[in-house]
Amino acid sequence: MLLPRTWIGVDVVATRTRGDLASGKIILHTAMGTRQNRLLNRWADRLNEAALESSGGPAIDDEGRALLIGLITDQLRPVFAQLDQGADPRELDLADQSATHGSLEWRAHWVTAPDGYPLGLVVWLAPAPVPDRLLYNSWVLDLEAMTTSSAGDDISIVGSDRQFGEPRAIRDLLRFANAADVPKFLALYWDADSAPKATPTEAIWSIRTPDSDSWVHFLSTAHAGIGPTARSVYGMSAQLPVRPEGLDLTLRQLTQFGGTSLLLMDAERHIVLQVAGALRDELHADQIAELVDQTQLADWFKGPPAAARDGTWFEGKVIIGGRRYYATAWPLPTVQNKPMRPVAIAIQPLGDFTGAQDESGRISG
Repeated sequence: MLLPRTWIGVDVVATRTRGDLASGKIILHTAMGTRQNRLLNRWADRLNEAALESSGGPAIDDEGRALLIGLITDQLRPVFAQLDQGADPRELDLADQSATHGSLEWRAHWVTAPDGYPLGLVVWLAPAPVPDRLLYNSWVLDLEAMTTSSAGDDISIVGSDRQFGEPRAIRDLLRFANAADVPKFLALYWDADSAPKATPTEAIWSIRTPDSDSWVHFLSTAHAGIGPTARSVYGMSAQLPVRPEGLDLTLRQLTQFGGTSLLLMDAERHIVLQVAGALRDELHADQIAELVDQTQLADWFKGPPAAARDGTWFEGKVIIGGRRYYATAWPLPTVQNKPMRPVAIAIQPLGDFTGAQDESGRISG
C-alpha cells in the first residue's frame, strides 16, 4: 500500500456544502504544506503525476487512496448527520484520534470554531514517525462590526493578547501583518459579504511580530453565507511553511525610516484595518477621526476624487493630538478587480518633512 507522508487538511465546510461523501468527493484545504481547494481524488492524481515524472512510481495507490477516503468519511458522516438534524455544535463528539492500522499511523484532529462548529479535519495516514502538523486556527468574522473572534492551536501567533472567542477589531488581527497583504482581507470580506452562498474566499498573508526574526505565513479561507448568524461567516487559517509568492514590502518600508506611520483603511466603511509605525499605539478613534476630517477623505470616499494628482488624494499638514504632521493619502490597488476601496495614509512628523510647501500645507508647484 502506498500513501504520501503528509498531513492532510480537509475543508469540512466545503465538503459538506459542495462535496459528496457517498461518492468520495472530499475537498481538501491544505496538503503537503500548501493550499489545495480541490477534491482529494484530484489532488491524489496530480500527486501521482508529479511522482511518476520525478521517480517513475506513484505516491499513492488505489488501496491507499480507498483507505484514506474511507477513514475520513467515517469521521465526517456522523458529524454531518447530526448537523443536518440541527444538533448544537458544542454537543458533537469531535475528539482527536490516534491509532495504528498495521504499519500505518492514523491521526485525526478537528479544527472547530469558537462556538464548536467543525471547520476542518486534519489527518495523517502513513508509517511512523509522525511529524508535527501545520498550525490551524479558526475564527468568526462579524460582517457588520468588522471583528473576528478566534480559537484553535495558537491564537497568540498574530501578536495579540486576544482571548478564546473574544471579538476584536480587524485592526487587532492585522496589527503586525505585511501592509501589502491588507487589501487581500478586504477582498475576502467582500466575497464573504456579497458572493453567492458557499462561495469560497481566501487570503494568503504574512505577519512579523516585533520579537520575531522571521515572517509567519497563513492561508485564511471562508465560505460566503455560512456562519453562526446571517451577518457572520466561519473561517479557518493554516500556517504555511513557505509563501507561494514573494513578499511585497513596499508599504512596510515606508514605516522603517523617519518616524513615518501608515494607516490602511477601508474607504467604503471608514474602518481602520491597520496602523503601523511610530504611532501604532497612539492613534485611537478620536485621533483617526481628526485625520480623516483634515485630509478631506470623507469627500474622497463619496467618489473618485477629480482633484487627485498622480494618484494621490491628499498631501498637506494635519494636527493630531495637538502635534503637527505631514500626511499623504492615496488609493491602493484592489484585489481581483473587486469593487473595494482600500486607502493608505502616510503620516510623518512635520519636522522630518523637507519638501516645499505653501501656506496651506500643500506641496507647492
